[in-house]
Amino acid sequence: MKNTTSFDTKLDYNRTDNDRLAFRFSRAVQSTDEQPVFGLAGGTGQGGFQGTGTQTVHSTALIHTHVFSPTLIVETRTGLSHYHNVALNADTGSNASDAIGIKGVNLNGFTSGMTNINITGGFSSPMIGYSASLPWDRGETNISITNIWTKIHGNHTFKWGVDVRRLRDDLVQAQTFGPRGQFTFGTGTTALSAGTASPKTSLANNFAAFLLDAPTAVGRDVSVISGAWRETELFSFVQDQWQLSRKLTLTGGVRWELYLPPTPSRSGGYSNYNPANNTLVVTGIGGNPDNLGRETYYHYFAPRFGVAYRLTEKTVVRAGFGVSYEPFPNNNYAFNFPVRQANGFPQPNSFAPATTNMAAGFPAPATAVVPANGIVTPAPADSYFVVDQKFQQPYVESWNLAVERILPYNFVANVAYVGNHGTRIPMQYDLNAATAPGIDSNGLLLKNVCAVEPLCQQFGRTAATNFLYRGTSSNYNALQAKLNRRFAKGFLLTTSYTFAKALAYRSDGGSDGGSAFNYLDFRANYSVTSYNRTHTFVESSVYELPFGKGKPWLQSGLQSGWASWIAGGWQISGVLTLMSGRPLDFSANGNLLNTPGTRQTPIQVAPFNVLGGIDTNPWFDTSAFRTVGTNGVLGTVPRFAFAGPRLFNLDAGLFRRFTVTERVGMEIRAEAFSVTNTPQFDQPNSNASDVNFGLIKGTVGGNRTMQLGGKITF
Repeated sequence: MKNTTSFDTKLDYNRTDNDRLAFRFSRAVQSTDEQPVFGLAGGTGQGGFQGTGTQTVHSTALIHTHVFSPTLIVETRTGLSHYHNVALNADTGSNASDAIGIKGVNLNGFTSGMTNINITGGFSSPMIGYSASLPWDRGETNISITNIWTKIHGNHTFKWGVDVRRLRDDLVQAQTFGPRGQFTFGTGTTALSAGTASPKTSLANNFAAFLLDAPTAVGRDVSVISGAWRETELFSFVQDQWQLSRKLTLTGGVRWELYLPPTPSRSGGYSNYNPANNTLVVTGIGGNPDNLGRETYYHYFAPRFGVAYRLTEKTVVRAGFGVSYEPFPNNNYAFNFPVRQANGFPQPNSFAPATTNMAAGFPAPATAVVPANGIVTPAPADSYFVVDQKFQQPYVESWNLAVERILPYNFVANVAYVGNHGTRIPMQYDLNAATAPGIDSNGLLLKNVCAVEPLCQQFGRTAATNFLYRGTSSNYNALQAKLNRRFAKGFLLTTSYTFAKALAYRSDGGSDGGSAFNYLDFRANYSVTSYNRTHTFVESSVYELPFGKGKPWLQSGLQSGWASWIAGGWQISGVLTLMSGRPLDFSANGNLLNTPGTRQTPIQVAPFNVLGGIDTNPWFDTSAFRTVGTNGVLGTVPRFAFAGPRLFNLDAGLFRRFTVTERVGMEIRAEAFSVTNTPQFDQPNSNASDVNFGLIKGTVGGNRTMQLGGKITF
């Protein structure tokens, strides 16, 4: 269940003819309630995200405009935006774990509720309890002050200004075992030793471990503190729009940007892994800088240039080029141990139970003590982030060339070439990923791949060590065509077509960092992006039926009659969307590759052929691919290749507007989304080692949805 309430307030005040004030305030509250599948015991529904969530958003701005003269204007804006997002498990506030005899869980409000119980092999995520991410409390406040001047001098329009922003972000959340802890039951504790062979086990072993209270993994997060981000940004710009003639306009400018390295809200709020000496450096302690020792750069200049030339009264040519810088993606940062801590209770060996169980419960939380010098020895099996102290802001160079032509009957055509090139695009890079297949000189698989993992060779590290970030590049090129009809005689039409190709090293659709999938040949990561669609066609239309007052038919002499009232005020609309498919994400079992960090793909042995089958019939010919059967050999298929199912969607609406009184009006609308009820099929399974390889087992949309709404205006 979801509820949303919002309101907007605006106040304008003209103090004098030359001084104007405007104030705006908006508030929106969205709340959701997801009921757990097993009542207050939680369960597997929604991945354990069951409970309540509330997000409150405030936005306010004060704008002052002063007119010195008809040619000189200054505008000052002060803005503040804040959002607060709180998510709670459904049994928050209860001592459910204590009530069923699992002691040491419910210590305070943050740890209240049912502990997490998983039975591996299908009864997890979790079987009992809630997601390890619940509860969370996140707040973000952005403050900005902007001052912009405009000066008109002859045929020049100059603009210059400055923008100062202060960012504050706080998050309280546990994500490893969760604040209520986690008990996982696998096969080891009830399996029989088979010597050098693998023991024969099944799901029954996991259930037996649960019934015997012999967990294979136990742990809980402790010392959960706010992950904080404090940053100041400064921007300034100057721009000139020069009207050289009636036909030619030039626009040029440059923007300078300054990003001060972020700091936590208090000392000890960041912990950065140092791969040079295998240490964790805690900020603000022992003389360690709060900003991780990151460099501040002052060379972020972003030029922009545009030109518009009127070839004829009906034809205009436009071109432009600009550089845009991007901020640091901050969902992942130096929140390593001991900023975030967890108490784990591992198995002494693969057949012994963990060192505590449900009957014994959890001992009192044990938190790490940070040494006076702020240098902590890391655990070899724990993953860490490495924030680059020489990180430089990524930027994108964008350009376009467009021709626009006015056509008869109120049509306008536009054809454009649009492109961009990304530089230093951030990608997470695992410094401990294997640099070669784990095989010996005889081609046999190594049981221990430490010899091919750089940090394992140096320091014995066995876990991922993600560098934030390795700079990469991206490219986008597109032909964009539009054919629009201005609203006239009750008809509006917009049509657009895009023929495009997007290439990048990180093909993640925009999530923080993305990550490499091939560390053996890093250049192989450069491919079409996961969201690339070669063809996109969208057409929307609005048509007012020609009946009633002010229309061609049923108006003369009938403006106050029933026929005009019934037939008038109707409007129909539609949106048609056609898109080619997204690239398929190919993979295969990587056991024979034995290269941690690198993803195996199949080998292509025949041309790719679409069969079009659904469910039990393959969508593409799987015989064109085979898995790799040789140790240490990487497949030949790129991660993203070929295109999946195309998308078709048609939305339609019917509207009626009519007057109730002179000052009161009403609108009734009926809308149908995916009116043709055409399935939008999911991607086929592209794991060549899976029994469902090539099969489509579901949809991502296409079900017809209808809604009826009304609006009263006065």
